[in-house]
Amino acid sequence: MEETPTQNTPTTDTPFRTGPVSYLALGDSYTIGQGVDPSQNYPNLLTLKLRNRGVAIKDPVIIAITGWTTQDLLQGIRQDKLDKQQFDLLTLLIGVNNQYRGQSLEDYEKDFSELMVKSLALVGDDAERIIVISIPDWGVTPYATSLAQDKKRIASEIDSFNETNKLLAEKSGVRYLEITEEYRSLGHMDQYLALDGLHPSEKVYDRWAERLTEIITEEMNIR
Repeated sequence: MEETPTQNTPTTDTPFRTGPVSYLALGDSYTIGQGVDPSQNYPNLLTLKLRNRGVAIKDPVIIAITGWTTQDLLQGIRQDKLDKQQFDLLTLLIGVNNQYRGQSLEDYEKDFSELMVKSLALVGDDAERIIVISIPDWGVTPYATSLAQDKKRIASEIDSFNETNKLLAEKSGVRYLEITEEYRSLGHMDQYLALDGLHPSEKVYDRWAERLTEIITEEMNIR
């Protein structure tokens, strides 16, 4: 990996396409909102918040399944035949299952690079329209405790995966939302957990949606 990647600074003077905004959310269980009602996952909450701010936006297209790794997501994109479609907004959160399954950082880097290429193609090569989200640290949850997991090891590996996806996001010139540190302070508390003791509650997803809304409405030229 390059130590000083070339960064394309996102522009703010290119308006979104006319008509309702189309939104594609790519990811895994954190994207579908495992353990909460689908209306409470962050793509649907983000859509609602944008509508409340007067943004005309279609219902989100969500390509995500619990347990997916980067390879699974790449296959999901191919199976859903998204290559010929175009979207005005795209979020990407993927990698926790790569870490959970003990997959290598090198394979994650390779796959995530391919995901960035595909994501850019899906928004017409306009990096302005993409937000990469950092991977939450599941090691802080009661589920990790129940498995007697090494929480320091999980945290270290999650940090390495996030360093990789952030560098690749910056190299591609897309925006990046860091949610990991805040989640580490919340992810062990009952009110911020789904019933499985692993996935976030709707309160956490609402926070992510709010932060995404701020980026989209304050930093991105969306209408």
